[in-house]
Order: sequence, then structure tokens, then C-alpha cells
Amino acid sequence: MASELLRGYVRGLSMWPALIPGDILRAERRAVSRVLPGQVVVVGHGTNEQIVHRVVRTVAKGGRVLLCTAGDRSGRDAPVIVEQFDTLPVVIGVLRRRKYRAVGRRSRWAEQMPDVLVRVHCAIVRKLRWH
Repeated sequence: MASELLRGYVRGLSMWPALIPGDILRAERRAVSRVLPGQVVVVGHGTNEQIVHRVVRTVAKGGRVLLCTAGDRSGRDAPVIVEQFDTLPVVIGVLRRRKYRAVGRRSRWAEQMPDVLVRVHCAIVRKLRWH
């Protein structure tokens, strides 16, 4: 069975520097039971708006999975409870220089960077990596 590929783009700075506003993402649906800590997923967190954040931890209990996610820069989200066999979009690449590449690792210092430096960094990345 071929997996369904999804595409979307980043709008905020919560995953900086791994993802920046305007990045185009490619994701594929996977069973929640196959999602691992460190992977970047698309979740709703009880709202109409979808959030692209990194999985921090998963806890399986009685056919359900407690999914804990966090933005690299914004910190932890409220945990989400999903059915074990539900599917979830997992980001498998970010478009850089006309090719999809793996999403970078979490940066430990990202939370402490001032907004002005983050925005300057994003502008530089757009010039160097998008063209």
C-alpha cells in the first residue's frame, strides 16, 4: 500500500531553527503506534489550527496513546490522547534548494534567543537555502 504524501508550510517560529516561516514540508501519514520521540508531527491540539511540533514522548495505555509534543523554541504543548491505530502526519522532509531534506535536530539554545536575532537568522536562511 502506497503511503499518502501531504504538503504544507510553516507559519510560525515555534520550531526555529529547524523550521522557519515559509518552509514547505512533506509529511506522510503513519500509525500513532509507529511515531517515535524526536520525529516532527502535525497535530491539532483540540483546535481547528494544526501545529507542527516535535514528539517529546509517547505513552501507550489500553489502546490509546498519550502524545507529548513541544516546539523547539516555544516549549511543551498540552498532551494529546489519540487512538493507537489512528494515523498522524509525520514530517519526512523540508524543501531546501529544490530538494526535500531531513528536518534538523532540536537546538537546546533555541528557547533563549531574542526575537530580533531569530528574525535576522530566518531572513538569511531564506536567501541562502531557498534559492
